[in-house]
Amino acid sequence: MPLAFPIEPATDEGLAGFVVRATATNFLRSPLGALSSIGIRTVHPGSLSSRSSALAASIAEWAGTEDIGAITRMFHGGIEGRKGWIDFFGEPLRAMYRQPQLRRVAPGALKNGDYIRAIWSLRPLSFDPATKELLIDSCPQCKRSLGWTRTYGVSYCEHCSRPEVFGQFTWYYPGLDLRDFSQSKIQVDDEEALDFLTGLIDPSTERKDRSRRLVPEMWSSLSAGDLFEVGLTFACMLGLEHWDKQQTVSRRKGGESWSWLTPRMLSIGGRAILGGQPGFEMFGDILRREAVGKPREKKYGKWAELGPLSIVEPSLCNAAKTILGHATEAYVAARCDPDMHPLQNLANKYGITRASLALLAESGLVPTTKFEGVKRAPTMMSEAALKPLLREKENTISAIRAAGAIGVHPAHMDELQKLGLLEKVEGAVLKLLKGEEYYTRQSVNVLKQNIQRRIARRAPKDCLRLRVAVCACEVRAVPWAGIVQSILDGNLEVFRIKAAKSRKSLGDRLAVRDASALASLVQRLTSAEPDTKPEWIGNAAASELLGINEVAVWRLAKAGALKKYEDAAQHSHFKRREVELLSVQMIFIPEVARTGNFSTYREASAWLKQHGITPRLELKHGGWKVYARAEVERALQRRVDELSRQRVPRSDSPGQGRRPDSLSVSSPRLKSD
Repeated sequence: MPLAFPIEPATDEGLAGFVVRATATNFLRSPLGALSSIGIRTVHPGSLSSRSSALAASIAEWAGTEDIGAITRMFHGGIEGRKGWIDFFGEPLRAMYRQPQLRRVAPGALKNGDYIRAIWSLRPLSFDPATKELLIDSCPQCKRSLGWTRTYGVSYCEHCSRPEVFGQFTWYYPGLDLRDFSQSKIQVDDEEALDFLTGLIDPSTERKDRSRRLVPEMWSSLSAGDLFEVGLTFACMLGLEHWDKQQTVSRRKGGESWSWLTPRMLSIGGRAILGGQPGFEMFGDILRREAVGKPREKKYGKWAELGPLSIVEPSLCNAAKTILGHATEAYVAARCDPDMHPLQNLANKYGITRASLALLAESGLVPTTKFEGVKRAPTMMSEAALKPLLREKENTISAIRAAGAIGVHPAHMDELQKLGLLEKVEGAVLKLLKGEEYYTRQSVNVLKQNIQRRIARRAPKDCLRLRVAVCACEVRAVPWAGIVQSILDGNLEVFRIKAAKSRKSLGDRLAVRDASALASLVQRLTSAEPDTKPEWIGNAAASELLGINEVAVWRLAKAGALKKYEDAAQHSHFKRREVELLSVQMIFIPEVARTGNFSTYREASAWLKQHGITPRLELKHGGWKVYARAEVERALQRRVDELSRQRVPRSDSPGQGRRPDSLSVSSPRLKSD
């Protein structure tokens, strides 16, 4: 039986929405009962469109419209040869995209046309493509799902009602107008690409034609529906967490929810098509950036780098697969980086060890591609980034060799650098070098040349070797960096003297005429040093604190008298406080010889034995003896007093007659009272 008030269908209206609208317009509450009156029985009006389109004539007659063609387009029959696909207003579409159970609406859009748009039923779209308003599928007031079986009209909640009593009759009116609850609108950076993708599948002829005109030539052989599937495939690739077990782009996550598929992802998928080959390559770059660290089946090689683009999505038609195959090959060729090479190849080419390149790659300081968890997979490194580091490496010299060239101990190199006399090497190049401290060869050469210019050629007869003069300054730590700076500034006059070939230090090669001036300079430099001292020290600093050479420090550590912490920083294995405590508790023969004014270490040792003072420790058999400081200083004080009364002059060169490999270094004397 035809309805009393005829209803005309809209071109982009869905069948279930049309039935509900026709029912409500004729003041009927049950779409199921209305359809039953013309012999169409169904429990879910939303799935009515999947039936035979032969019902279109009956529905058109019932609604009072002569536009049977518009009703026929609302039926979505299957496509022959493509299982799981339906005809959606003339375009192929996967049946799983439709949501027939719930009534989804854009409340604000209903003000512009009081009917349900068919495109609102597509799960991948969470918004109205025309207005960008978010869709809802439940009542904002009662929170119950919006359906198709009862109706006050497509713009109303079928559950909320407003009763009015007229005499003995009660009439129920719509209780909530959805149009009063407009939703927020989505925001995307590329709205043009989003409109293009959604327009491909829009039942609106105007929107579809607009999108169709924008299709680039490389995709022109595909139908609008197949293009929509390609764009949706691209969008879904952005949400993949792994592609190591199943070579397919999953559409469903978390049951039936599609909230993970954002408008941004859809716009990126649309731009990948809209931009032609350049757009596809930009999309590939986005995938590569966002796929870093995600598991994949291919661990290295071009397919691993491509990420989800390596997946051949089975839902795509053969023509789309062919186009994607050619586009992907072109992308790989365009993005293949000739600058990236395996570490072993770079090591062979430039004559460096692979181990040093591996350290550099591990630091992340140069562009590197790694393939974790794969045996024998190469690590790729940028040759362009490596070349400047190799040039920088050629201009470096280690702290030990630089110290030898200058003539100071490596422990003083850091102070020279702080004074601006040396340039320390820092950054990625250190990964290619052995050790931790390096300086630029140029700064070392400049410092050497500047020192040479300040050395007087002819040494006077009354000059004193710098090492001997420093020994007489009675300081625990010699400020060699300050002495070098004073030489360069012209504040300390030095002369060149002969020294053994094995002795290349400034202390052995240089001499001074005025020892008192040097003592004043050293005293001034020492007092100017900050009170803050490092907690950890190395062999050189320990030797100066104890007044012995570095070999003796090594023997002390080996004998257990001085603890060496292996987990400490490199070259700083001792705690300063422990070394200072040992210096307070123990005294070594060089200090005894200087304080007691003995001619040789043997004489000092014999004198101690005569006074019944025995060594607490011998660092080697028959020599390098260590005594308790309290015992020795009491006996030494008596000797110093006797020598003072006898007015015996102190030698200008203490400890003469020592062997070249003696225990002594430039260390302080103990002052007498």
